[in-house]
Amino acid sequence: MSLPTEIRIRRASGSGYAASGGGQRATCSWSPMEAARRCADKLAGEGRHRLERIEARVTDKEKGVLYRFKVEAK
Repeated sequence: MSLPTEIRIRRASGSGYAASGGGQRATCSWSPMEAARRCADKLAGEGRHRLERIEARVTDKEKGVLYRFKVEAK
């Protein structure tokens, strides 16, 4: 998988967050940033990446996307 890539954050069932991007998925019950970090760990390796929150797209709201993060290799 080539970096950089984007991770999208949506609400998971209940009160959690689901992160997906680059063919990977991760969840967290308390933090959208933590869900993104877990997904990025699967993509680039634990601690071998940098996450940056980026601006949402106009169509994100209708798709249920709450946040977007950019993943770059360290």
